[in-house]
Amino acid sequence: MKIAGRRGVAMGDPIETDDEVQQFSQTSSRVLGAVGVIAAAVTAVMVLTRSEEPSYATVALCVFFGALAWAALLRPRLELGPRDIVLRNMLSTDTVPLAAIESLTVRQVLEVFAGDKRYTSPAVGRTRRQLVKDGFKGSGGGHGGMMGMLPAFPTAPEKPENPKTSFGLFVEERLRARVADALAREGVKARSTDQARLAEGIDRRPAIAEIAVLATSLVAAVVLIAL
Repeated sequence: MKIAGRRGVAMGDPIETDDEVQQFSQTSSRVLGAVGVIAAAVTAVMVLTRSEEPSYATVALCVFFGALAWAALLRPRLELGPRDIVLRNMLSTDTVPLAAIESLTVRQVLEVFAGDKRYTSPAVGRTRRQLVKDGFKGSGGGHGGMMGMLPAFPTAPEKPENPKTSFGLFVEERLRARVADALAREGVKARSTDQARLAEGIDRRPAIAEIAVLATSLVAAVVLIAL
């Protein structure tokens, strides 16, 4: 995985910028995504340059799969700020005020519950084996199951204290600490009307560029193949 401030750094070397924004993403997914995008681009160039009658349907498919690799593997990222959390997913971006979060947990993916809705992010996750090693009991796995634990994390460690602790657990504790700080700062009580009101400010925006490229390239490929 990867944690960074405004610049990318290796896992285990978090940077706190002046605006206190941290970014988390799956390093393995980003590597695979980069390979996928490069492979699609190289294939498209070869088709266009090494044939007198290039297959534009193949080029369109290359664009589609390159865009798919970008959206599925490179775009997902978690941005943790002092007041909100931004979940950049494959085809959407959710901005959730920290004080509006009712519960959260990191299992196979990050799950955030706010305003009676569930928001997920594949940018951070834990395997089943990591969950077992971390002593996961399932107490935070459901809606509202973790709010009583939030105040127990007034601050978060810069690195996991136990080398056997997964990075997913470190990120989870970091998020809990930020939520606890936000609740204290805003003077908001868990499961209160004030917290429900904050949840109304959750912003979800579609990834218009990615959706447009995926849809256009796929339609173009289908039409060109049919001709």
